[in-house]
Amino acid sequence: MRFVRGSGLIAAVALVTLAPQPNGAASADVDCEPWNPFTPELVIELETRFANRNVTGAITDLDRGCEFDLRPGQVQSTASVVKITIMAGVLLRAQDQNRELTGTERSLTSLMMAESDDASATALWIGLGGAPALQETADRFGLDDTVLVEPKWGASLTTSRDQVELLGQVLFGDGPLEEQGSVEARAFMEAVVPSQRWGATVGLPDSWSVPMKNGFFDSILWDWRINTVGFVDPPIRDGYMLAVLTDGWPNEAAGIDGIEIVTLAINNRLNRAAPPAHPFIDVAEGAHYEAALSEFVANGIIEGVSPVFFDPAGNLTRAQFASILFRQAGSPESGDGSSRFSDVEPSSPHFGAISWLVAESITFGTSEATFNPAGDISRAQVAAMLYRWAGYPQSTGITPFSDVPVTAYFNDAVAWMAEEGITLGVTENFYGAADSLTRGQAVSLVARASG
Repeated sequence: MRFVRGSGLIAAVALVTLAPQPNGAASADVDCEPWNPFTPELVIELETRFANRNVTGAITDLDRGCEFDLRPGQVQSTASVVKITIMAGVLLRAQDQNRELTGTERSLTSLMMAESDDASATALWIGLGGAPALQETADRFGLDDTVLVEPKWGASLTTSRDQVELLGQVLFGDGPLEEQGSVEARAFMEAVVPSQRWGATVGLPDSWSVPMKNGFFDSILWDWRINTVGFVDPPIRDGYMLAVLTDGWPNEAAGIDGIEIVTLAINNRLNRAAPPAHPFIDVAEGAHYEAALSEFVANGIIEGVSPVFFDPAGNLTRAQFASILFRQAGSPESGDGSSRFSDVEPSSPHFGAISWLVAESITFGTSEATFNPAGDISRAQVAAMLYRWAGYPQSTGITPFSDVPVTAYFNDAVAWMAEEGITLGVTENFYGAADSLTRGQAVSLVARASG
């Protein structure tokens, strides 16, 4: 089923299946594949980190008319996301009886959705007629893979696709629920308390509207079940619906951390103006290093800390920087193959790079005998290396930075970098010479110094 919101197309959203799946229907003028958050790299990340966890999901992108699935059809326990079905049952009953919600219905539904209050959910469940009546509700919404059970309604079974289907009909009225019911449903789902607004909202501005419901509960059969369902509604365009259902977690915190890798991948990709040319979900669109990073990744100059995390704010070691500079230079011959440093073993993956730095007099080590490969490299050290690599180009020797003394060994280097636009400093008048170089900064500086 499709849902119409303005001129946008709402399609079902399925999340993570640990195996890439083909796209669903798309509008004629959009190539969906570049927008697919479920990349091979994400699949590898999930398989590596969470081999014993079950993860499935679905996405419907209203703007682009695209559907994405991971492990479509995989049945999962609902935990508290079944409360969306209970809410739908309450709203449908009032609609069928041609009346507004009673005060009691409204109060119980509000507590159930905003605070995930189980006692309120049980009261509504019983009042509606239990599993048989709620199964009829699910059937009215066409949820073919959803099975309601009792007395533990949180053990009901569903698929991510069914949850997206339900969400679309509940919020947009392309089903048995009429407009008034949809308006009330959205109000209930937007009122979720801050402590439970994780999952679907990760990485999004606080000002964005995200009607949502999470599920989180331990069980004998499935260990901790951590689920999130929501509609991300950016202020300037149609958004997307998502559902991510997971289980097998040792505790709630681990499950939230795991599910948010998936939802961060979704939110990072679908809220861009253009799909990224790199696999990293922690790199913001338009970051000062992003364009260079895409090129560096494509050319094997740098890798992430995992298949989908680049860790741009993480510090870079001296050995790692040596290898980046070495690869950017085309991995040239490394002199006599000796690094001369006692703390750089020939078996080190950075041995060739450090040997080349020595042969080209780009580095003199931290002493005559040591390179300190595992130590963080400072911004001053990086400036000196880049300057030597460039062949000691002429500069005025004058910098705009208060932390770069004229007598410093890196003064000419920083002056050259400032004059050539290679660095703007960490502020207008501060270079941050003693600061450790971050991974994002390394990409920017090496790319600019390369011309």
